[in-house]
Amino acid sequence: MSEKKDFRSVITELGYELPEPPSPKGMYLPVRNVGTLFFTSGTGCNIKGVRYYTGKVGGNVSLEEAQESARVALLNNIANIYATVGEKIWDITVLKLTGYVNSDPSFIQQAKVIDAASELLYKIFGEAGRHARSAIGVASLPFDLSVEIELIVNIG
Repeated sequence: MSEKKDFRSVITELGYELPEPPSPKGMYLPVRNVGTLFFTSGTGCNIKGVRYYTGKVGGNVSLEEAQESARVALLNNIANIYATVGEKIWDITVLKLTGYVNSDPSFIQQAKVIDAASELLYKIFGEAGRHARSAIGVASLPFDLSVEIELIVNIG
């Protein structure tokens, strides 16, 4: 982006709110950095401590709900990064997004679920938000989350 706006206002302009960074639910760090690389822990769709869209995608969770879950999980990851680096977040290059989808055995549209997070990254950061990606269907996720997202980014 050529003009660096207040980061929170960019999120608001896209129709979202940058959430408060979620607290870890175990013995791990939400973000770990080595030099200019930052690795986020997997994060789900938690809004102010409440889990949304829990369950199996293609079962009790629709494709559209799973896509919204992916967007919110992404925003939770971004909130953790922002809490770590502040407005330096504009110096980001997103390297890799890994998305895990708690899938009903017949569900095969994991890529469509994770596309929602990929598209939001591009809307926020432009070309710096383009990334390598994996969209993985899994039998279950902690706390019955429908989607979990993790990122690897370079800042600086």
